[in-house]
Amino acid sequence: MLYKEIISKKLKKLMKERFGTQKNMAKELSLHEGLLSKWLNGKVMPSLELLQSIVIKCSLPPEYFFVDSEDSIDEELFDEVFYYAYKLAEENNIEISGKLFLACYQSTKLCLKDNPNISVEKAFNNIKPILLKLVKNSKI
Repeated sequence: MLYKEIISKKLKKLMKERFGTQKNMAKELSLHEGLLSKWLNGKVMPSLELLQSIVIKCSLPPEYFFVDSEDSIDEELFDEVFYYAYKLAEENNIEISGKLFLACYQSTKLCLKDNPNISVEKAFNNIKPILLKLVKNSKI
């Protein structure tokens, strides 16, 4: 499932369970209803900062938007990748979108699966050039 689809699915579920309507959700989360509509329809990916804000306001687990319900998350890995993703964004003056973070997390997880004896930092550094190239070419 694509990242936009996962986030869209999670936002729709959250809207249905907590807010009832798109209008109520936008109001309660201090969002523009048109922008929320684009997120719900998977047309636009919210920034990581906005997703974090929603997680905090709704008291959701930190990984809520970053994994599909069938996927499992390693919370320690999640936290470490989060740190390195922000560091990557700061060093390269790029915005860390939800899509970029998901790419960082999933790629690091795969790298560690293939190389179980390396650190998370080493795994992240192994995938960093690919991530930067994707960002440069507007793929994520």
